[in-house]
Amino acid sequence: MATPSKPTGRVWIDTEFNGFGGELISMALVDADDHSVYFALPCPTPVDWVAANVVPVLGIEPTTRRAAQASVRMFLHRFSEVCIVANWPDDIRHFCAFMVDGPAELLELPPVTFELRLDYGAIASATPHNALADALALRELEQSVIRA
Repeated sequence: MATPSKPTGRVWIDTEFNGFGGELISMALVDADDHSVYFALPCPTPVDWVAANVVPVLGIEPTTRRAAQASVRMFLHRFSEVCIVANWPDDIRHFCAFMVDGPAELLELPPVTFELRLDYGAIASATPHNALADALALRELEQSVIRA
């Protein structure tokens, strides 16, 4: 009996980070079937804006980078290949940096492409500056554009 092939995936991403150029604080990836992965990393010295607007809405306790990487790897390995959709370049930058563990060390993932949708502009989510709520809002925006 042949093993069914994995589907290709379209996944929407959002990240939160510690100010301009700052380290990753949280990341969410959501797919069209309401599966998601969402994590937060420790941020011991958030800039004032992040302390006031991001940290209070994280909604989860920080985890380790290694545990977060394992959850992302598991989430993405459900697909034979995946297109990650973002509406801001830093989301892609943080995802790519997150995939690298050290010199010549890269998370094992299916083939990944990126789609940067600057035309979507700012996203109004149920909980602004919460990566999961923002990724869900990005997905809903794109799906409403497709249906229109």
